[in-house]
Amino acid sequence: MFALGNISRGVLLGVAALGMVACTEEGIPESEHQGLLQKHRSLQREFDELEKKLQAAPPAQETEAVDLGELVEKIDQLSQALEEKDKELEALKTEFREYKGKYRASVREKIVGKEVARLETLNGVLEEVIVNEVTSVGLRVSHRDGVGRVRFDELSEELQDQLGYDEEEAAEQLAAEVADKKAADQSLAENAKRYQEALAANNRAMVEQQNQATRRQIEKLRSAISSANARASQLEREARNYQYSDYYSERARGGMSASRAAIAKSKQREAETLRARGRQYSAQIQRLEDQIR
Repeated sequence: MFALGNISRGVLLGVAALGMVACTEEGIPESEHQGLLQKHRSLQREFDELEKKLQAAPPAQETEAVDLGELVEKIDQLSQALEEKDKELEALKTEFREYKGKYRASVREKIVGKEVARLETLNGVLEEVIVNEVTSVGLRVSHRDGVGRVRFDELSEELQDQLGYDEEEAAEQLAAEVADKKAADQSLAENAKRYQEALAANNRAMVEQQNQATRRQIEKLRSAISSANARASQLEREARNYQYSDYYSERARGGMSASRAAIAKSKQREAETLRARGRQYSAQIQRLEDQIR
């Protein structure tokens, strides 16, 4: 019986505390408030009756003649009744929390878009304020000097109460924001690293492509040099042939004919041009090889 008495008094205290919260909640419609108070009074009366029954039970030394089975049955009934009332109390608390949440959401929704000439905070005064959003942490506003967030704990207690400030809820939201920012920063850093790696790989690939193209160009130039030198050698031989062919017969006739001498000189000039072109190609190859290095 002692334990049951303690249970009943603890539950009664919970009901009384709930009634006090309901009474101090600003802005709750009178009809809703009265309904909650009526439920509270009804539960309190029932608990009073149960407690009286428990207190009226005879002391242990006076129950020798009482049927033990009947006493146990009464105790079980009282225990069940207390459990039922406890469930009703929890349901009432849940109902009140839901109502409080709806009321808070309604108040916060109505304040969005409102213009305030002056808003005093712990950090100073904001002027020409427009409320853009209300979160668990505070108000997101635009004002004469810019935009920002004013936390509930920077506002007066009156405004905190009116807007349903919940310190634990705000702390949870701030912790979530910190976690989100940390995750975003980490993701940004990882993306930046991947971008730099991809950029470096792309640069290496482009350099390699350019080097391959340069090598192909060098091979073409070397081939052109080889062809030019070969042709120059051929022209030089032909020029010599024109100069010295039938030397003795030409000499006997008074020297080489003018036409053959002109052909020899032409071939010699062409050979020199090809040699010069080869040297130009060699210098170009040197510059290209320096680029690859």
